[in-house]
Amino acid sequence: MLASLFGLLASFVLGSAIYAQKSISTPFGFHTQAIRHFTESGQQGNFTLIGSPSFTKGSHTIADVFGPYNSFGLSQGDSAVGDKIWINDPETDHWSQIYYQKPVWPFFTEGWKEIGQGDLDASTKKIPQNASIFLQSGTGAIDRPHMSTVAFGYLLNIPPCVTYDAKSGTFNFFSRGIPVGIPLTDTGIQTSPGYTKGDSQSADILWLPNGVWNAHPHGYSRFFYTEDLPPFFTEGWKQVGKGNEDMSMVLLTPSFAIQTKGPGGEIIICNSMWPRVQTAGPSAPPSPLLQVMIDQQQDRFYISWISAGSNISYSIEAWDEQSRQWSTVLVNDPVGAGVWVNNYASLSLGSAVGRVVSEWILPPEQQP
Repeated sequence: MLASLFGLLASFVLGSAIYAQKSISTPFGFHTQAIRHFTESGQQGNFTLIGSPSFTKGSHTIADVFGPYNSFGLSQGDSAVGDKIWINDPETDHWSQIYYQKPVWPFFTEGWKEIGQGDLDASTKKIPQNASIFLQSGTGAIDRPHMSTVAFGYLLNIPPCVTYDAKSGTFNFFSRGIPVGIPLTDTGIQTSPGYTKGDSQSADILWLPNGVWNAHPHGYSRFFYTEDLPPFFTEGWKQVGKGNEDMSMVLLTPSFAIQTKGPGGEIIICNSMWPRVQTAGPSAPPSPLLQVMIDQQQDRFYISWISAGSNISYSIEAWDEQSRQWSTVLVNDPVGAGVWVNNYASLSLGSAVGRVVSEWILPPEQQP
């Protein structure tokens, strides 16, 4: 039976004592972002900056993220009707516009296409690592609700710190790479060699989507880091237009942009959760190979694996960003080897991070 990952306030404990050796899986998780669709006939929708799950491997293709046949559910049709995915090439600063085409004989076969590239297959187009992408709602969005959400699932096989390359004199669009927010003061952006401090005119500006869906720049809040500039500013993160108000605890959004006014360079972001990768004791049971899936119609994030035996207890721990700790939220009933273990969390949570801990129920030498 499926059970909620994070909806439980307390776990139940198995009757027998659990052997101390344990293994910890690669963390997993999801986040959702809101998208607004234009409802006026003949107009195309505004742009929503979203952070893609770019740390599961070097880069994703369109087919990886949105499905080879648009299982993601974007509006489809031609280049006007269909929702468009905007992908920036950081080397050339060229923006590719990808959409899902319905078949139109003899001009187009069904599938992912790029504007300006005719009927060529665009499903293998790569989303660069660490990049954010834009979604633009097409005229087909007039048949949709005014607002909808987009969800991404992750397997977080990531390093302790992530380095971004911010080019000088332009906007750089990045993905946070994990589902949970990071307070600006903890990101380390301000101490990165590629970040220029100053006031709102001279400092590099951090643009965070704020959910206010008007024209540019009102869909974003803008932040900068200043050194002590009496009598105007004390040192710290400030928001453009908010004076000296401390903004250090504002959370870094899943997608963000850095407008470089200085020379640019490396932006390095570290987080206390990131180093918590897969580990195992010398005599621990095997760590499960996890599979994640998003089902937006059912409003669920699924995590599944195959049990290695009935003598193994599989528990799920959730990450609490405020306390910076993992806490057990569910212990699965033991099942035999080869049996699938399935769990889910509601996407209505907005974001969540978890991991699977595997422990022997009896020491291996006492197993029947």
